[in-house]
Amino acid sequence: MSQENVEVVRRCLSAFNRRDVTAVAALLHPEVEWHTRAGPAIGVESLHGRDATLSFMFNDVPEAMQDFRAIAETVSELRHDHVLAVGRYEGRGTVSRVETKMDYAAIYRLDAGMIVFFQDFATRPEALKAVGLEE
Repeated sequence: MSQENVEVVRRCLSAFNRRDVTAVAALLHPEVEWHTRAGPAIGVESLHGRDATLSFMFNDVPEAMQDFRAIAETVSELRHDHVLAVGRYEGRGTVSRVETKMDYAAIYRLDAGMIVFFQDFATRPEALKAVGLEE
């Protein structure tokens, strides 16, 4: 099941970067819990539920950042249905027009082939620590 979970995360990231709302929605559990470091910058602490998460991803993020993409350099399986994606976010401020690149490490938890939890961190060690793993 773990390799299947890795593929679900890869498909989700690819669909997000293509702005394919339908494909992303199909991979998110209806009660998904979504925590992102970028959220507070646009007034969001955490999101609960598929609809709120999709609205954040496809409405709120583009309002703050043009051409925003989540580029995963590695996606790997962890224990207990967790997946780690490490990469960078890229985009351009809609007001400032300043290009932004920010490293991230994200933890996904899956159940029955659907993403039920997401949280991103600044570094891989922080993400691993959050799931009880140390490098």
